[in-house]
Amino acid sequence: MGQITRKGSLSKFENIRRRIRTYKTWYKIIFPFNRIFRGVQHMRLRNGKSAYVRSVRSMDVNIISDVLGGNEYDLEQLRLPPHATIVDLGGNIGTFAMEMHRLFPTADIISYEPYPANCEMFTMNAPYAMLVQKAASGKTGAVQLEDTSNYVGLRVVEKGGIKVEAESLDDILKDFEKVDLLKIDIEGSEYEVLNNASTGTLKKVDRILMETHDVPGFDDLEWAEQILTKHGFTVSWIDKLGIVYGERHATEVRAAPERAR
Repeated sequence: MGQITRKGSLSKFENIRRRIRTYKTWYKIIFPFNRIFRGVQHMRLRNGKSAYVRSVRSMDVNIISDVLGGNEYDLEQLRLPPHATIVDLGGNIGTFAMEMHRLFPTADIISYEPYPANCEMFTMNAPYAMLVQKAASGKTGAVQLEDTSNYVGLRVVEKGGIKVEAESLDDILKDFEKVDLLKIDIEGSEYEVLNNASTGTLKKVDRILMETHDVPGFDDLEWAEQILTKHGFTVSWIDKLGIVYGERHATEVRAAPERAR
């Protein structure tokens, strides 16, 4: 995978400049023009890519910028077989599936996304992917997700959320013989999903690409390295915010990035 990137917060002026540089349809998302454009909008980037957002004021705009405009996951460096099987946990509005289809047009893409409003946008952006409207969790059953208009970072909560169906990784992959790439971006449930997965299930997976979050009892993100290494993956870190890549039989090893406390 590629070099560690450095991300930081942007000032309001810098954010406007970035949006103008990124989006060909920048005028839809810059005040006061954004007042004119209501409802679902088709956003076009200067790199030729495009996607639908539910609103020009939603976080969808930032997701498109990061994944389609900024290559957040360093996907250009992936090496997958032509007819790869890709399982995407945390499909959101479909940007990851879109990039996978662009890079590997003959791959089979199966995405899990539990939030209804996100699923609606996903089907508009990535109709070629198989969408399963369920969450990934440590065990199969029902969980509650935050009920918020933010649509990003929807965590599992004890109460006060919306009830959705969930599946363990063992159940998600039970009918697969092999998975070429497992992508996990599920806002804090990554440890629960992997820690409860059987060795037999993880042996089916050749590559894991995962956004990680802190887990109580571990220093920084050492839990990700421990679990992936335990199951035979060579670990590389893509950025200091905690995106990790694990590959079986890989030769490149990159140390965990130092994180600001």
